[in-house]
Amino acid sequence: MTTAEALALLEQRTELVVEQARTTLPNAVNRILAEDIVAAADGKVVYTNDGEYDKCSTGKCAGGGGFGNYVKLQHSDGKLTYYAHMKKGSVAVKTGQTVKCGQKLGSIGSSGYSTGPHLHFEVRSGSSRRDPYKGSCGGYGYWKSQGSYLSKPSTTCDGPSGPVCGNGKCESGETSTSCPKDCKAKLDAKFAGQGSGTEPKSAPWNS
Repeated sequence: MTTAEALALLEQRTELVVEQARTTLPNAVNRILAEDIVAAADGKVVYTNDGEYDKCSTGKCAGGGGFGNYVKLQHSDGKLTYYAHMKKGSVAVKTGQTVKCGQKLGSIGSSGYSTGPHLHFEVRSGSSRRDPYKGSCGGYGYWKSQGSYLSKPSTTCDGPSGPVCGNGKCESGETSTSCPKDCKAKLDAKFAGQGSGTEPKSAPWNS
């Protein structure tokens, strides 16, 4: 085969790949955009942001401090979860609302610092970001079943989750009956202001 023949064959194959991409990529993107984003656990909505441009491909689109359209939940054990880069107008919850595990929060989009449709899911404990997956490189293993590598985690929720104080136990002087009520008050005080509708203007992952 001559060099010219090799180049011609390469060009034909490149055109075929490009044509396949033209027909398959839009379908794949549409399937992703049809996916709902749901709460990973019971919690309270402490912040939402919506109305941002949701077709970002540069990774540099303004809005939501980089998260674009997103929802922030506070959970009874003190953890916070973020669900970011949502589709414009899809946020389905309001600040102060209580949500259950598996409840729809919005839809996948590409808002904020994003290069394509996806969900940015982040867990925070205090000021630390926690990897919800666990593997040879570390992580915390928060999923009921995280599944195999590159597969989706389980969509099954644990049983009803109640408020948790300290290390999962009632503190000294509290009974098993009073602990949940007292714990809620302590958590409300601990996270006071986080549900006020004001979120740091800097990128949330740097706050």
